[in-house]
Amino acid sequence: MAKLHFYYAVMGGGKTTSLLQTEYNYSHQGFKPLIVKPKLDDREGLQDGWGPIQSRILSGEHKALYVDHIDVAELRKIDFNILLVDEVQFFKANDIVALSDIVDKFDIPVICYGLKTACNGELFEGTKKLLAIADDIKEMKHICKCGAKANMHLRYINGKLDKSLNPIAVEKGETTYESVCRKCWKKAMEENSR
Repeated sequence: MAKLHFYYAVMGGGKTTSLLQTEYNYSHQGFKPLIVKPKLDDREGLQDGWGPIQSRILSGEHKALYVDHIDVAELRKIDFNILLVDEVQFFKANDIVALSDIVDKFDIPVICYGLKTACNGELFEGTKKLLAIADDIKEMKHICKCGAKANMHLRYINGKLDKSLNPIAVEKGETTYESVCRKCWKKAMEENSR
């Protein structure tokens, strides 16, 4: 019986690396995995349709289908029997319901990877829906610079902490992220509000 899985971690927590390893494992066993990403994720440049997907750790060429939203009828035109979704937090709640339809109506496993919270400490819409309806939820752990478990993010634009409440970066300039524990996140936010 197929399930809707959600693996979440902070930035740099190995989500895409794990997704690509999962794709390899399924392909090696004769399955036909399909990787889907939201167009909103433009780290590999603006993509429309098929484009590259990369991991900071793994090398090699991998392809993903970049979409605005999850259209089950359109996806079913592609021959696949396992669906892997990267950066799932950027999808809307109705897209998450559509992913569950792929599981429930077609008995195809859907494995999603994404962030739990945005830099403002709030849940993403897609994440919130996944936490509500996923069959299986697992945290991929990462470590803060202080040694505690990292579960929050700090976003820096041109080296300066971005304290905007916008969950999606709409910045101009060089953007970097730091994964930190809640205590270090609070400390950084408080220090920079003085």
